[in-house]
Amino acid sequence: MSAGVRDSSFSAWKSQWRPVPSHWWRIVLVVLAFLSGLVAIAVLGHFLVMPVLKSRFPDISPHTKELVQFGIVGVQFVVGLSAFLLAKRLLHKQEPSVLASSPTNFRAMDVVISGALFLVLVLISAVLVDGIQPIVDRLADYPVSAWASLLLIALIAVGIQASSEEVVFRGYLLPVLASKMSVLAAVVVTTAVFTVGHPQSGIYGTIGVALFSLLFSVSILRAGSISFAMGAHITNNLAMMLVFPEMSNADARAIDVAYLAASLLIWLAYVDYVVRKRRSR
Repeated sequence: MSAGVRDSSFSAWKSQWRPVPSHWWRIVLVVLAFLSGLVAIAVLGHFLVMPVLKSRFPDISPHTKELVQFGIVGVQFVVGLSAFLLAKRLLHKQEPSVLASSPTNFRAMDVVISGALFLVLVLISAVLVDGIQPIVDRLADYPVSAWASLLLIALIAVGIQASSEEVVFRGYLLPVLASKMSVLAAVVVTTAVFTVGHPQSGIYGTIGVALFSLLFSVSILRAGSISFAMGAHITNNLAMMLVFPEMSNADARAIDVAYLAASLLIWLAYVDYVVRKRRSR
């Protein structure tokens, strides 16, 4: 990976991992701890929580069902992230940051602005591909009061979900791998692991997931922080789960991947602009 893509702050980040016990088996177990937490709650929700709700409340409303589903997602990733942090502490002994190369590199405002920009790009792409009618129809599903509660729960749950994935895959796996191999190889391995973690996505869905991981990784090499990627990841998932709840990665088409790539490149240009502006100061 060229020096023009990789910023010195990322080099400092990966160097923090060099004196830390980070054998391959430790890295694998830490990632597996995260995935095990996700799977455990997903199985519990699918085979216990949802069946019990359906049996006791056969007339449960679609709105309530969505609230419960978002709640399960939130709990799922709280458990997964907790298992990850515990395994990381036990197996690596020390605590290199999983947010940025230094505390000042992680900025909450970057999360918010980056997320808002990517949300706009996602919605524009959706309108250009399928028109505005699917969004209008979806908004008509619930009254404003119901949307307010759904948006609040979804923002909390998806915020935890997307942030956890950024922490594990780009805040932990990318720099720890970069301390053991070339940065390019670390990006490739991180992208592969992240993509494999999204099975049954179909051809175009898999390409889209890989694009996300690849360009999010590039943003982290530039910024030395997961803040930009975290914001974009949260709003992308929020838009998909709220506005297009019936769609999945497996439904992606070639045109969707094309617009996703364009959106990611525009977003990455913004990240690069912000980073360059800060470095020039």
